[in-house]
Amino acid sequence: MKATKLTAQQFAPLVRRFCEEHGAEQIKASYQWDSPSIRMFKGETCWSFTDPTLGEDAHPVGWGSMHFNTRDAEEGDATLIVGVFPLFQKRGYRHMILNWMAARAKKLGATTASMIVYKSNDAHYKRVIRECHTEGSVWEYAGDVWSPKPGYGVFVRSL
Repeated sequence: MKATKLTAQQFAPLVRRFCEEHGAEQIKASYQWDSPSIRMFKGETCWSFTDPTLGEDAHPVGWGSMHFNTRDAEEGDATLIVGVFPLFQKRGYRHMILNWMAARAKKLGATTASMIVYKSNDAHYKRVIRECHTEGSVWEYAGDVWSPKPGYGVFVRSL
């Protein structure tokens, strides 16, 4: 897996392409975005991920975003967001990207990593719940937040 750090100008077209390939309905269910989220926020770093075994000029398999709370020096959590392009789903890339970003977060001083999964993305929500309850899982189910609807699950891992 090869990670390339993105500028905001590189991130925007990648996310637009990602949204186009998935379609508006799936993007709304997965991220609660009505349109592509093309802004990077203070404390956020984004990467595109490619698989070198697919060739030098291969389409990115996915992207990742890591956000630290820059207003709280005591906060040790890195919030992670991941997206895998439709062509590359169900090949383990989501796990590879999350593991890479968790390792990176730890290097940067994070003590935990967290992610949320929207309940509107029902199949993925159930998959992540199952994964968390599998022996040896690095992720733990921390609970559900029910507002705003449709709600989401919070998942954490120690670094």
